[in-house]
Amino acid sequence: MDPGSKVCVLAERLFGVSFTEQGMGKLLRRMDFSFQRPDKRAYAPHLNPDELVNADLKRTLADQVFTDRTQLERSVRAFFHRIQKLPDHVLGYFQAPHTKYAGSINSLDQERLLSVRRCV
Repeated sequence: MDPGSKVCVLAERLFGVSFTEQGMGKLLRRMDFSFQRPDKRAYAPHLNPDELVNADLKRTLADQVFTDRTQLERSVRAFFHRIQKLPDHVLGYFQAPHTKYAGSINSLDQERLLSVRRCV
């Protein structure tokens, strides 16, 4: 399915209006839009709670010197074992202003999350 027909399908689903590809093209050009495909998938790391965890891990390990892989693995595991015992800290990754979308959970799910203990 080419981009033009995808836009037509989307317009029909969202707004209940149908256009031919040519009609949609005219409408979009009138509004200064055009059919374009991105060069690569968009990724916004600042919106991803995982990136907050990674940043926290990097800050924790920043002052340490590792002489072998085993030491590094041990420190990373220690970090995650420490974090898993701090459920409020974990929830904080999802409550930052830019990551709240990922943490929209109801209170029942939040209680389950707080009671879960996983081994890393």
